[in-house]
This record gives sequence, C-alpha cells and structure tokens, in this order.
Amino acid sequence: MERRSAEELTTFLLPDIEEAQARLEGRTAAREAFVGRRPIPPPDPALSRFWDPARGLFRPRSIQQVQQLIAFARNRGSKVRVLGSQHSVEHGILGRPSLDFDLLLDGELRKIERLDPRTADGFELVRVGAGCFLGPNPSDPSQRAEDTLTHWLEARGLAVPLLGGITHQTIAGFIQTGSEGGSLTHSFSDAVEEFELVDGTGAVRTFRRGTDEFAAAGVSMGLFGVLTRVTLKVGTSYFVEGEEGHQELGSSLLAAGTGGDALIAALQNQEYLRLNWYPQRRVQRVTQWTGRQVARNPNAREPYKAQLRDDFTHVMAALVLSIVNGILVRDPNSDLNQRFIGALMKPFLPLEAPQRFHDAWHLTLPMDNPVRTDDILKVLFTELWFPLDKTDEVLDLLRGVLEDQRAAGNLAVELYAGKPSPFWLSPAHEGGSLRVDPYRWAHDAGRPEDHFEHYWRGLLDVEGVRFHWGKYLPELDRRYGQKRFNLDYLRSVYPRMDDWLALRQKLDPEGLFLNEYWGKLFLVPTSKSRKRLGHWARAASQTCLTLLDKLYGVAVRE
Repeated sequence: MERRSAEELTTFLLPDIEEAQARLEGRTAAREAFVGRRPIPPPDPALSRFWDPARGLFRPRSIQQVQQLIAFARNRGSKVRVLGSQHSVEHGILGRPSLDFDLLLDGELRKIERLDPRTADGFELVRVGAGCFLGPNPSDPSQRAEDTLTHWLEARGLAVPLLGGITHQTIAGFIQTGSEGGSLTHSFSDAVEEFELVDGTGAVRTFRRGTDEFAAAGVSMGLFGVLTRVTLKVGTSYFVEGEEGHQELGSSLLAAGTGGDALIAALQNQEYLRLNWYPQRRVQRVTQWTGRQVARNPNAREPYKAQLRDDFTHVMAALVLSIVNGILVRDPNSDLNQRFIGALMKPFLPLEAPQRFHDAWHLTLPMDNPVRTDDILKVLFTELWFPLDKTDEVLDLLRGVLEDQRAAGNLAVELYAGKPSPFWLSPAHEGGSLRVDPYRWAHDAGRPEDHFEHYWRGLLDVEGVRFHWGKYLPELDRRYGQKRFNLDYLRSVYPRMDDWLALRQKLDPEGLFLNEYWGKLFLVPTSKSRKRLGHWARAASQTCLTLLDKLYGVAVRE
C-alpha cells in the first residue's frame, strides 16, 4: 500500500473531516436552539457585576466596562456581539450560546446629554448613548419612556427629521443596519454627526462626519466595534400633518398601466409617503399614508389612530392571518379559496374617507408603534432597495411575482423611498431608492426564506438592487435569476466594499466581532475557527494513523 505522510493523509481526508464537523456543529446548534439561551453564570467571577442572569448576557454600563469585556473576550477566544432590541434576524445578531459574549448596553451608554454650542446653522447637538432606545420598547421596559430618544427630544422642543415605522430599536441598531423611514426629502442619517466606538483592540475611537471612517462605520452591523455614543444634530420639534386611507389597486399609485412615473413623482413631492399593497387576488387594495412637516400647534392635535389598536382587533387579525395561511398552504390558487380570503381580509381595509392626523412627529412618523409587532402580529421581511430610475421595471416584475398567490401570502408588500446616504454600505449610498418590503407573519407555516425566495428570484436581476442588512438576505451562493448572491455580488453594487472590508480588518484584526453569519458573507475566516479545525484535523489524522497501523499494519511516516 502506498505510504502517506501525516500531512498528506490529513489533506486527503480533510473534505470528509470538514463535512463531519459541519454535521456535528449543525446538530449542536439545533440542540442549543431548542434548549434556548440558558441563564448560565458568567465565565469569570470578575465579570459578575456586568452579568444579567435573567437574560444570560452582559450589561456594561460604561465605556470602561465595555473595554474590560473586550479584553476578557480576546484572552478567552470568544466573540463579542451587541444585541440592541433584537429586531434584526437572529443569526445576524447573536454569538454562540455559552461561548461568546452578548452585550446589552445600559447605564451611561443609554444617557442623552445636550452639548454646547449650537451649530453654525442653528441646530443643537446632543450626544446619545448607543444603547438608548429610539422610543419605548415593549419587549424591554428597562428604560423609562421619558428617557428614550424621541421622548427626551420632544420634552425639550427638539426633533430628528425622520423615524422608521416603529421606534423600538436602539439608536446603534437602527443606524448600523442601514434602517430609515420613508422619505426622499429627509433621512435619519442627515442628523448623525459623530460616532464613538471601542474597536477590537479595546481602543476608543471617534469618527466625525466628512471622514472615510465615518462613512464606513455608519452602516457596519457591529463589525467595527462596540458603538458607544452617537452625536446628533437636531432641529426644532414639529408636527406631521397627513392622512391615511385605503384604495382599490386600480385607482392607486400602483395601478397597472400607469408606469413608474406617477409613483416616482409622488415619492418626490410628498415629504413622507408609504404604500402597503395587499396583492391577494380578491383583495387588491392599497393603504396610502402621506404626511408633511408643519409648525407645532398643541391646541389643534388630531392623533393618528392605527386600525389595530386594541386587543380585540389584534386577536381578530391574528385569527385571519392564521386561517389565510392555512388556505395558502393547501390550495393557494383556487378561486373559491381566494374569494374566501378576500371576504376575510377586506373588512380590515375599508374603502372609507381617509383619516386625517395632525400631531407631534414622534407620535405620527412611527405609525406602526400601536401594533403589536413584537408578539402576536410579529412580522418578518426582506427589504430590497432599487435605484429610483428602475421603478418602472421593478413594478412590472413585482406584478409578475405576485401573480403567484403563494408569493402574495397573507400580508402586504410595502413600497416607500430612501434618501441618498453618506454611508458606504447603506442601501441608499450615492442615490435615492425605491424600497420593496414583502411581509410575512412570523407564525406562518414553513421557512421565511422560502417565501422571500419568490421575490429574490423575480427581482434580483434588476441592476443595482441592495438589501437591508438587518433583515432576511438571499441565501449565500444561491443563484436567483441571472445573479448569484455572494461577496462578488456585493462588490458589484457597493463601490466601496473593499475599502470597507480593509477598514474593518484594521479596526478588528482578530475578528472579535465576526460571528459565523457575517464571517461567511464577507469571506473573513476567524483565527478561532482555523485553530479549532486544525486541532480537529490533527486529532482525526492521528486516529486514522492508529487505525491503519492496527488493522492493516500500514506503516505511515510521521
């Protein structure tokens, strides 16, 4: 028999070794996911003062405590991830249970302070702890409502220019995933002046607007370091005046035959505009929400009233979603089933006179805050950002996708805009965008990825499409239409991707903040994974040598 060295044998067996290891890790991950993230004790008594046993995570309350945790994690070979409000996909947030450090910023890292002097253009500067919630977070009541960013600003007659549909997120999570509200006129990123973070070596760094570091760190998914504070340029508080109503698809901005010009014009002319298209064959209605900034007038308030605003309507909506999902699983294209779906859903979308509202910015812009999107009506989605000049093509392709009632699902597809952003990895970098959000109820049967695949297959061929980093991304190395989603694809749509990767490596040379999800996406191996595989391979090699010698008397050269 041919004599092989240990190195040759290891190389020969490595594919089988890696496959066995992947199966083992998959089983371990499934078991850990089933058991849950147990409230284990901290890995060292010195860290007990940061430890939250109820959540099984660390709650650093100062920059110094963040530095201590980073130093300990480096010595231990662990990863560090910051949780925020956990509104992103779970595998993009968390490290490995019982091995890595999950952080929830608290104390000084949630505080807001007013800075002097004012800017030359009359705006005020405030410094916000990165763990501060934008507004009250029903899933984490540990921060009082009056201490959240929006309530703190409004109490002092201040405001930011834009918010998303909900304000449960931390400021760090909202910015670093590329989140935005719906406007071509305003952007949250317009208000950001400076970042402070602790990098992978434990150094505190400050990045100011106008620098490459600022542009790179703005959307970085926690991969540059632990963001600790953000300085915002804020203006005077204002009211938002607008209306919301339901329309038949044929009389809406999305009507077939109108092309994309009408929608583009509306997105450009309205300060705030969001459309929710219910594409079920026997529903075909569009909810349109529009608004504009006006001067504050507390004596003339007309509050925004969400249609789902009490327990009864939430339970009824959940019941309808459950029934419709069951129908779609069995026979989605039956006309009888579609008529039944229409009868169930249309009462939630009445063709009545639009409701008008006139109220404070933090009570109107996040129009989905009254909806229980964190539990009974939790919604998952993928978010695709298209160059605005591709709107006509996108609408044509989207109509084709939605002919399949499995893709139409039991919820809406939202369409709105994004203003150009200075951040290199923002989906709106260097241009205004049309955003398309296919929604999926979290309690639907099946994998979310299987639902979103209809949209990835149908829309990824549009030139320049990008994605919200915190939501579902296409599966890695899968082909959708003519495009394959991988790092090469990301390089093709983000001109500064390689510059971003180089700066990430500089700030985090040991891959301290890279979990498996981001490491695979950006093709960045970690020293820990290489070391573990090397040890595993050496052990397997030695076992093979021993077995060959005992069973066959094969002499293998060390």
